[in-house]
Amino acid sequence: MNKTAYTTIPEVQKFIEFFADQICGKFEHKYLIRQTGGDWFCTKIRDAALKYQWPWRGSGNTLCNNATDLDRLQINLRNALKAQKSADLVNSSIGVFKWGGVLNGNKNRVEAESKKIVGYYTITISELHLGGDDSRLSNVWNMNAGFSKVYSLLSDGMIMYDSRVGAALGYLVKLCATQSNWKTIPEELLFPYAPPRNSLTAVNPLNRDPGSFRGVSFPSFSGRPGLQSIFMLRASWIIDAVIGKVKCIEEIDLKCGKIAIPEHRFIEAGLFMIGYDLPPNITTKKQSPKMASLKSTDTQYQYQTLCRGSKFNVELADNSSILRISRNKGKPADIKIDDIIAALLWLVEIWGTVDFFPLDNSASEVRKGSGKNGLGTALFKACTTFNPPDASSIAALLYNLEVLEWDQNCNPSNFRISIMPTKKYLTESLKNQFDGKSDES
Repeated sequence: MNKTAYTTIPEVQKFIEFFADQICGKFEHKYLIRQTGGDWFCTKIRDAALKYQWPWRGSGNTLCNNATDLDRLQINLRNALKAQKSADLVNSSIGVFKWGGVLNGNKNRVEAESKKIVGYYTITISELHLGGDDSRLSNVWNMNAGFSKVYSLLSDGMIMYDSRVGAALGYLVKLCATQSNWKTIPEELLFPYAPPRNSLTAVNPLNRDPGSFRGVSFPSFSGRPGLQSIFMLRASWIIDAVIGKVKCIEEIDLKCGKIAIPEHRFIEAGLFMIGYDLPPNITTKKQSPKMASLKSTDTQYQYQTLCRGSKFNVELADNSSILRISRNKGKPADIKIDDIIAALLWLVEIWGTVDFFPLDNSASEVRKGSGKNGLGTALFKACTTFNPPDASSIAALLYNLEVLEWDQNCNPSNFRISIMPTKKYLTESLKNQFDGKSDES
């Protein structure tokens, strides 16, 4: 199916009209930012784009900051492909993966296929473009959240189709179907999403499932690269059609110094923000961490370690300056928040923010100084009374707060820093967990 055939399907036409109305009309969406405990909200999709944040850390996270990065990354990618320089194309791809926080796995793939990558990319964008046919996309090379970003930058008008964008589009389709009183949602509009990364013990897990409509559910594209490719193209067709109907996106919205943000990238940014967390599909109020702690018994705990599932509780002590870990047996372990920050800073010095580091929680090796320069060694260097095996609990907690990223494909466990927190940031994030501020209504 090509763009003309797709966009003339009656339900697709109706959705395009509905989508265009939400760009500037009333579209209210709100959720909790888990890392900070603050609320994010928008009143329309244009508003969502203007409130774009990626990543949630320090500086350089605005729409314009990222537009500048993407402009540079796109130029590097396209120049490398045009010149057929494999090494440059690999490095440019890795740059995109780093920006998108999807380096894990993808870096190894492009490096392993460096001699063939020019051919792979050339074939892909010969099919994955606005004038393409979605019936030819079942075998796009290595399609996933990382390569979607690369292919988007190589082809004009193509959006980056990831779990958040897919979730937002599915949510909008469901709203359109409800408002229009459709009998069902056609297959052509069942935009797939992918589940978010939630901790096993998350009290308020993120939701990216738009839910069902009259018995019809939106599929997941996890492990289904062909489906992701098809809907990346279909979503791009829809946004291209929406652009022709929207008049409220102003020139100043798209201006970032000398760089102009493409309109499809602006709308994509709004979808990205909306799709971070959708309304839950159930109405039951979630229990707050504080309540869970009050009801805790020997067999009921707030958290568990990531690999072995060892359960533990956590609380802030000494005027919120100390993190206290307690288990079924043994004396509670205390570590200063300052020492956790110092350990993370040391890990950044050794490993940076791209490479993964080991858990490194062997009591004997770390204490003898023969550890692997991982989390256990870092915490022991920051506090010589720290018990290295407790690194597994700290890792689980920091993963739950999204400070650490966990390489679940690696045994033993490896991590890298996703967000470099300040003391205030980490303390407030912990308070949000323990005081129930992350409770959803």
